[in-house]
Amino acid sequence: MNHDVMQRLADARPAHLDPDRPVAPGTRTAELQRAMLETTGTTAVPAARRRSLVRPAWGMLAAATAVAVVVVATASEPGSHQQAYNWHLGTAGGQADRLSASHVLLAAAQTALREPAEGRYWRVDYDLWQQLAARNGDDKYAVAGGYRATDWSDTKTGTLHGPAEPVPYAPATEADEAAWKQAGSPNPVPVHKGVPYLPVGFEAGDKLRILGDPADAARVERVSRPGSAPGKPYVIGRAVDLSELQALPTDPDKLKANLLTGYTGRAKRLSASREEFLFDAAQGLTLDLPVKPAVRAAAFRMLAELDGITVLDHVTDVSGRTGTAVTINKEGRGGGTAQHRIIFDQATSRGLTADTVVVEPTGDYVGFKPGAIVFSQVVRETEWTDEKPAEATGS
Repeated sequence: MNHDVMQRLADARPAHLDPDRPVAPGTRTAELQRAMLETTGTTAVPAARRRSLVRPAWGMLAAATAVAVVVVATASEPGSHQQAYNWHLGTAGGQADRLSASHVLLAAAQTALREPAEGRYWRVDYDLWQQLAARNGDDKYAVAGGYRATDWSDTKTGTLHGPAEPVPYAPATEADEAAWKQAGSPNPVPVHKGVPYLPVGFEAGDKLRILGDPADAARVERVSRPGSAPGKPYVIGRAVDLSELQALPTDPDKLKANLLTGYTGRAKRLSASREEFLFDAAQGLTLDLPVKPAVRAAAFRMLAELDGITVLDHVTDVSGRTGTAVTINKEGRGGGTAQHRIIFDQATSRGLTADTVVVEPTGDYVGFKPGAIVFSQVVRETEWTDEKPAEATGS
């Protein structure tokens, strides 16, 4: 096994982030922004927030694509997918600077208006992964996996399709691998699933199969989209089709009113506030959905007016890219708190990543330390194009 990447990450870790060293309260903010992935211990950290919020957010494209990865893919060694997919699970942060939310988001809105939007197809290349906390007796470790995909939206037919490549779940880092082996290398592994972001095929007793079987071929199945409906594959707090996305208002107040028509029933029960609901909807509009530049601009302006929003600069995502993040804190349905971030390139306003960082490691986030990134949707590239995609395998 090639451990060079993970060894470099471990060597680069500052001493004050040593997982065995007590963390002083004064370092908590910096630790969170470094977004260090550590999975042992349950020390809580106070959450600075203006209101209580509930449930982790699905990335909008994650909800829209409806690709369920059946994790029986070709075997990979523990941690090897990190090198193959450039997922730097050990260092996803850096010291961030707090900025004026209104100033940054209004500037992003102006920049978004200049983005080109010509072409029949909207193409999105992205990686989607999560990690889960596992425990065998006193042995604690994390497993991580997900999938890599390309989605195509056809403005002529209104269809959404694209291939996906599963990434088998495996111990997330070398330290996790060692703990897993210490526990006897169980497979499936017992996991604390909390509120999982991906349909990963849990077995009875909250156990998850990992590593895959060399005799099995990778296979991807399409299932019902969370929150979507037949013929309406996109989710903005409610299920919509492509024509509805293209017709969204370009005025921020009207856009807000439009989005809030979905704040009913189950969506309302799952959200403690309208701010959380609107943040989730804006995530897709600013990150990866096929909307007009003026709609993206309106989404940035709407975000600027939400309570509880913080903007941070010099935030590094799991792929190593640095950008600006608009964030909101949310309480898990079962307890615990996480910071949800939409990371974008301030120079172009293009979305980079949506991720979830643990703040209070209780409830849904038991088994993680503050700063652990438990979910990330990395948008590698988006573009409008007239290039014809490969033959659709679904819609």
